Amino acid sequence: MRKGLTKINFFFLLAIIVYIPFQSLAAEILSSFGLNSSLVFWVSHFYEPILLILALISFIIFLTKKISAPLIYLVLAILLLGLCSFLWSHDIGRSLEGFRFTLLFLAGLFVAMVWPFSQEEKNKLGKVFILVSLIVALGAILERFLPSHYWQMIGLSYDFGYGNFMVGNFFRSLSFLGGPNQLGSYLLPAFFIALFNLNKLLSSRKSQCFVLITLFLGIFLSMSRAAFIGLAFGLLIYIISVNIKRWKILLTVVFGLSLLILFSYQLYNSSLIFKDFIIHGQSQFLHLTALQSSWQYFKELDIFDKIFGIGLGTAGPLAVKYGEGIVSESWFFQIIFEMGVAGFILWLTLFVLILIGLVRKKMFGLFYALISVIITSLFLHTLADNPALSYSLFILIGLSLNHTKYEENTN
Repeated sequence: MRKGLTKINFFFLLAIIVYIPFQSLAAEILSSFGLNSSLVFWVSHFYEPILLILALISFIIFLTKKISAPLIYLVLAILLLGLCSFLWSHDIGRSLEGFRFTLLFLAGLFVAMVWPFSQEEKNKLGKVFILVSLIVALGAILERFLPSHYWQMIGLSYDFGYGNFMVGNFFRSLSFLGGPNQLGSYLLPAFFIALFNLNKLLSSRKSQCFVLITLFLGIFLSMSRAAFIGLAFGLLIYIISVNIKRWKILLTVVFGLSLLILFSYQLYNSSLIFKDFIIHGQSQFLHLTALQSSWQYFKELDIFDKIFGIGLGTAGPLAVKYGEGIVSESWFFQIIFEMGVAGFILWLTLFVLILIGLVRKKMFGLFYALISVIITSLFLHTLADNPALSYSLFILIGLSLNHTKYEENTN
C-alpha cells in the first residue's frame, strides 16, 4: 500500500514538472475550440485539486509518523497563516484565488518532502526537469526564426505568444510560457542545476556545455532584466565562494566588473537602443513608482494589517487581473501586504532553512538556483505569477531535502 501511494505521488510530481511549463499553451489551445472558460480553467489546472488531496494524505502520514523536521513545520505554519487570512477577507473567492497564486506550490514542497522517494526517482525527476527546460529554451531560440504571432496561424488568440512583447524594436522570446519574464526566471534553476551537474544528471562535459549555452540563450532572449540580475548575482556569489582564498582571481573579477559597469554606463548614455533595453520604455518608471507607492501604502496601514496582512489576493498578479489592489512589482512587498510582517518573517526563515539544508546536502545547484530566484523576486511577483518556476523549483527542493530513508520507509 505504502509503495503504491509513493508511486502515485512520484508520477504526479513528474506530471507537474512536465506539464506546467506548457499550461498557458494548453489553456490557449482549449480556448481555441470554443470551450467554456470555466471548463478551460479546470482542465488546464487539473493538478491543483489532485495536489490538495495528496497534500492532505501526506499530512496524515506526517502526523502518524511523528516526523521531526523544522522545515516541514515552517511550511505548515505558512499555509496555516494563509488559511487564517480567509477569516478577515472581504472576498472569499478572491482570497481563495490568492491562496492558489501565493501558497499552493508549497503543497508540492510538502508532498515532495514527506514521501520516501528513492534516489533513482529523485534523479529521474531532476533529469526530466532539465529536459523540459531545454525544450523550452530551444523553443525560445527557434521562434526567433519564425514570424511574429506565429501561434495565431494555428488559431490561438492574438495576445498569446511571440510578437506581443518588445524591447525597442526587438521581440522578446516567450517560448511556451505566458510571458518573457516567466521564461527568463523559469530557466534559472535549470541553468544552475546543469552548472553543478547534480547527481550526474548530464552524461558528459559536451552535453553539459550544450545545455548551459542553450539555457543561457533562452534567458537572454527573454530580455528579462530581473532574470539577468538573478543570473548575474548567482554566478557572482558562485565565483566568490569557490575562489574565496584566491585574492588574485577575486581582484580580476572586481576589475572586470568595474570595466563592464563603466562600459555599460557609457553605452547607456550614447546608445538609444541600449538605453531602451535597460529601461524597457516606461517599465522602469512604472516599477519605481509601484515600489514607492507600495511603501507609502504600507506605512498608512493599521498595526493589525501590518502584522498579519490585508488578505491573500489583495496584491501582486491578482491586483493586475482585477484592476484593484496593490501592484507592488515585488514578490516581497506582495507577501508583506497579503500576509503581513508575520508572514514575511516566516517566509524569510523558510528560505534560510532551505539554503542551510541545501548546503548541508551539498545540493549547490539548487542553492544558487534559489538565490537567483530570490533576487529576481525583488523586482517581480516571480513566485506568484510563474507556476512553472515555483512548482518545479520547490518540488526539486523538497526532494533534495526529503527527510526519509527509502529503505526504512517502504517495507
